[in-house]
Amino acid sequence: MDNRSLTERERIDALVFRLGISIRQLARLVDMNENTFYHITDNSRFGISERTASKICYNLEEKMHVIVNRDWLLNGNGEMILKQRESSPHVNEVMPSDNPMKSGTNRRKMNRKEVSAYSEKQRIEDFIYLLKTNHNLVLTGAPGTGKTYLTQQIAKGMGAITKFVQFHPSYDYTDFVEGLRPFDRGDGQIGFERRDGVFKEFCKLAAKNNKEDPLGEVGNQPFVFIIDEINRGEASKIFGELFYAIDPSCRGGKDYLVQTQYQNLVPDTDVFAKGFYVPENVYILATMNDIDRSVESMDFAMRRRFTWKEVTPADTQSMLDTLSCAEEAKATMERLNNAIAEIDGLGAAYMIGPSYFLKLGKNGGDFDKLWRMNIEPLLKEYLRGFRKTTEIIDKFRKAYFGEGYEPKVELIDEN
Repeated sequence: MDNRSLTERERIDALVFRLGISIRQLARLVDMNENTFYHITDNSRFGISERTASKICYNLEEKMHVIVNRDWLLNGNGEMILKQRESSPHVNEVMPSDNPMKSGTNRRKMNRKEVSAYSEKQRIEDFIYLLKTNHNLVLTGAPGTGKTYLTQQIAKGMGAITKFVQFHPSYDYTDFVEGLRPFDRGDGQIGFERRDGVFKEFCKLAAKNNKEDPLGEVGNQPFVFIIDEINRGEASKIFGELFYAIDPSCRGGKDYLVQTQYQNLVPDTDVFAKGFYVPENVYILATMNDIDRSVESMDFAMRRRFTWKEVTPADTQSMLDTLSCAEEAKATMERLNNAIAEIDGLGAAYMIGPSYFLKLGKNGGDFDKLWRMNIEPLLKEYLRGFRKTTEIIDKFRKAYFGEGYEPKVELIDEN
């Protein structure tokens, strides 16, 4: 049969059959909700986008060591599998939630909490691999998915020294790189002096750590610079000529020195006296809400220097483990997000993240209050301009509360 005559769903079915896994396992391998994945691969709706095809190919190569032909996924051209390494792990090794791992000499099955912890550890290791490989990584996703929390876990997993900043509309080059700052001269007069910005200071610390010691060894302590809400600032203005310096191919090399705007004022004793560079042990980890309108301000010169990774609520649901109602919260979040994914015009980018459900810890586990006070108003805001908003909200409400659940009715004494 000509593969080009197969529908996209049939090609996915053929792929999972060849790999010996299920659609559910494939969806988890590529970090996507199962229902969302079904809708994406349904020809009558969205179809497989180039981004989804790339995501499938990347994750299968990283987690199963199977190189799938991206063109085959999109158009049915060529062979399905281009290469399968000899060291390819069994699917059980990458799907702990469906195939519990055996541990130690007693080879016991992992319980649900252990499986969850193992899954989270694997996700963190995947993010660390991406960051170490590319040096610059942006975590994208809907608000409340715990992207900031995840950056802390990634840095902790690397054993890194970190610095945290949050971009905003007033943030500029002088805050980030260097600039002239006022100081009190002590005689009632105000003077100005060149001062390093937060990122340049951080790189200076990393560069000193990276120098050879008397024994000839080179420090390899990782330094992770975390930028929260990177799209809220004007990146071109903030980074300036550092667009060149942060490029992974220009890291740490003395052949790629950048002359900053105030280079003539840098003292000869400064580590960057001859020019600025970003040390090889510096990693930039940023977060971004991809549904914000400010995303459009990110130009392509900036985008191409970063690797972009979508974070879903499933990636950070372990945040809820501290709740007494953790399992119920996770199940509620999954049902609601499945319903959101089915709405044309919303999809995975508008899913509700675990940060919203953490409020259950402060409101006594009252799911009804969480819906009325936090989640329903947010969903109504998402649906502004949609037709049949009332019907959609009602669908979300039923998915949130589940079958057979009746919301609490508050009694008001009118006397």
